[in-house]
Amino acid sequence: NGDSPALKYILSQLPHPMANPIQIPLDRLCRVIGIHDSGANKELVVNSIRRMVPTTIESHGTLCSKSGDRYLSDTFYLFDRAVFKGLVLPDGNQAGTNMLYLSEWYLNNLNNGHVCPLNFGYQMQLRGSITARLYEILSVKYYGVFMHQSEYIRFNYHEPCAILPIGPQRHFSRAIQALKAAPEELGETGYIKDRVWDRGNG
Repeated sequence: NGDSPALKYILSQLPHPMANPIQIPLDRLCRVIGIHDSGANKELVVNSIRRMVPTTIESHGTLCSKSGDRYLSDTFYLFDRAVFKGLVLPDGNQAGTNMLYLSEWYLNNLNNGHVCPLNFGYQMQLRGSITARLYEILSVKYYGVFMHQSEYIRFNYHEPCAILPIGPQRHFSRAIQALKAAPEELGETGYIKDRVWDRGNG
């Protein structure tokens, strides 16, 4: 499902500072995803955005404060509201365009450059959908690594299982088998230098 990174890419290209509501051109969004801007595809994108609006995000030290001087842990939404062309508004008028209302936290982070940058072109070239999603996850973690001048990241196997569309495996060998294709592709494309699997503490 490429609409989420595509939407983030479009938001990153808008002039700053941004303000709500933000117009969302469905035809451009379809082209960025790589699908024809037909009525059926636009409807798929609209339904996907509708599902994204109530999605809850948990931040663990990755959400920057409004002042930019510290990183916070919080639970929030990226989008407060989505209004699509033709919808009857509370004043009785019809919406003339597609509009997205970003949450205050997300809008402030975008305007102040506190959002982890992603190489959208690279992400869309990745063959596996799990690889593309893992790229997003690792980019956020690497962003913290660079901030703390570390040389590697380490995370528990259950972390990606909670985010990626893969089920946790009880056996170590099966866990590697289920997940290894994504980091292998990231290694082949030069995004990561090496990866080490160890049993650790689970």
